[in-house]
Amino acid sequence: MTDRVRELNKTNINSEIEKFISEIKDISLPSDSKGIDLLLKLKRNKIGSPSYYKDVSYFEGANRIMTDLIILYGVRWLLERSNFEFEEYVVEFGNENKRDHDVMSMNSSGSTLTGEAFNVAESFFQGKKSKMLSKLRDNKNSNYKLILVNEDAVKDTYTPKLKSNEYLLFVDIFGEKTKMHQAM
Repeated sequence: MTDRVRELNKTNINSEIEKFISEIKDISLPSDSKGIDLLLKLKRNKIGSPSYYKDVSYFEGANRIMTDLIILYGVRWLLERSNFEFEEYVVEFGNENKRDHDVMSMNSSGSTLTGEAFNVAESFFQGKKSKMLSKLRDNKNSNYKLILVNEDAVKDTYTPKLKSNEYLLFVDIFGEKTKMHQAM
């Protein structure tokens, strides 16, 4: 297992995604479990594989891993396709809670970006989005406020209501459906 690189840029983003995918590829569910036994194992048993997530339960590991995938693929999209003029993003993985935000950047002209990332079921999207927007809006010094979330958290017809400096990046970790929303 390797330490996480937290400064992501065009030079290292693809190799960091490859390392991450390689690290999680062998995680598997406890076998021959059903019903309450399965649910207890998912909630209590630690993943235990040689990965960054070995000391968390399967349930918590799934939450962290899926959010980390949103961060990795979202940052790659930002570096390759967005109009933001940021060359590097400092990220926080696995609910580390060492920084104020999951994604941060500053460009050469001094503009800043702060972002929050999550992976959520459609039924929890609105509540989580509201909480993250509130957190981002509390940061008065950021020029750009960004939420990165899984693209399947909403219907294709969803149109968010955002303020002028707010962006919502729906990240598709499986293909090319990633899309950015901003205030109109």
